[in-house]
Amino acid sequence: MREFKGSINWRVRKANEDFFFVEADLPNNEDEKYYPRLEVMQEDFGDHNGYTYEMRMHDAQLISCAPEMLDMLQNIVDTLESGDTPHVYQIQDLITKATTI
Repeated sequence: MREFKGSINWRVRKANEDFFFVEADLPNNEDEKYYPRLEVMQEDFGDHNGYTYEMRMHDAQLISCAPEMLDMLQNIVDTLESGDTPHVYQIQDLITKATTI
């Protein structure tokens, strides 16, 4: 199985009710020379060409769950290859987490 080489601790951080970031800690976040987080998406107020706040929050939630989803897919493959049955409830819980804001 291939090892994921990207950031694994993605999360949605709400600065207040209207402003959020999708971020992860950098590997060298204790080093004072660097900003401690990587941000890939932020709420910038307003709708842009129909891209609403709600759509951005759903995208943010899905992005923040991507490492867990990859891990779950790898576990499913391992489970199926060993002849066992995947844990459906864990899969359903992760789908709910990734699609609920």
